[in-house]
Amino acid sequence: MADLEDFESYLDPDFNASKFSNDLICATNEADTDELDIGTSMKKLKFDIQECDKRMTSIASSNYEPLVAICSQVGPTKDYANETLKPSVDRLVSAFDKIKSGILVPYEEALESKQALKRLHSTLDLLRRTSYFLFLIQQFDELNQDGDRDDVRLAKLYLQLGQLYENEKEYGGNSEMPSVLSVKLVRDYQSTFLTSRLNFISKCQSKISEDFNHQSTFTYTNKGLTSRIAALYILDSKKAFSSVESGAFSRQVSISLGLLTRSLQSPRNFTTIANEVFDTSKTFLEKLTKVVAAVRVEPEFLGSFLTSVNQKSLADLYWDQLALGFKRSVASTMARGGPIAKNLRLYHEGIKKAIVTTFEDESVAERLNEGVDLIVSRQQ
Repeated sequence: MADLEDFESYLDPDFNASKFSNDLICATNEADTDELDIGTSMKKLKFDIQECDKRMTSIASSNYEPLVAICSQVGPTKDYANETLKPSVDRLVSAFDKIKSGILVPYEEALESKQALKRLHSTLDLLRRTSYFLFLIQQFDELNQDGDRDDVRLAKLYLQLGQLYENEKEYGGNSEMPSVLSVKLVRDYQSTFLTSRLNFISKCQSKISEDFNHQSTFTYTNKGLTSRIAALYILDSKKAFSSVESGAFSRQVSISLGLLTRSLQSPRNFTTIANEVFDTSKTFLEKLTKVVAAVRVEPEFLGSFLTSVNQKSLADLYWDQLALGFKRSVASTMARGGPIAKNLRLYHEGIKKAIVTTFEDESVAERLNEGVDLIVSRQQ
């Protein structure tokens, strides 16, 4: 071992080439120098390599007989390994081949079959959903071409088709479950469907407004009116509520308010005009109540409508709007002053009594008289 003292650093079990190189460079360079000398370190390493080669040559030369004897044993050892290990290896290979043919190959085939079944299922599901789409589209087109069509049924088809189009967006980008929108016919029909839906809603709104504006069509027996309200409610409840409120309430409130405002110009005729307003309003509310009750749809239209306007009844909504409008008219009239305002002060009490006498509901009379009280609350 004494001969190996020169190689002690290399034989250390914890030998680290980076650390050894760093130590070697530090040992061959002075700390206060500005230049780095690597050549000396390289010469030291080359010298060690040459020395190692010389010693290996010397060892081989002086021990050639033992080395030859050892090398001569390589062949028999190899033959022994082949004789003893090869049968075991062959048995292992044979066992693995059986496992491969009996388990691995069938498993891989099963995976391929599974993938094929998944694709088949995906295709069948796509065809099923496409067939359902085409069925709805056919029903939709047939209803649109029918002169005496069922608007409620058509609205439900619009709703159903719209929901299906929305649901199909979830399949987008999913290769295992492709969207029906990947079918050109269905995809191209979407724009036609959306345009038709908007036109249908617009026509319902327009026709509802027309029916409310004519006494002959403003009736619960008008199936077209009630079915259009129901259809619009199914597709867009806010627009349905707006159509009833603006088409029916706003129109009648405007008519009644016009009469009451005109009565302010001639207070002596207020009682007659108030009776006319009461009668027409009562008739209007009775007709509207029957029309709304005839709207057969779930959830109930009347309850949903009253909730949207935050009222307990149709009458409350109507009288609130009329009272508010009347109050504004009185305020505007009194603000202008002149003979009309002076005349209203003279008839103030008579107008209040006429309202109490004419309008049966005490709460309605109170709401209208809030406007009348503005007559005396304002100075000339």
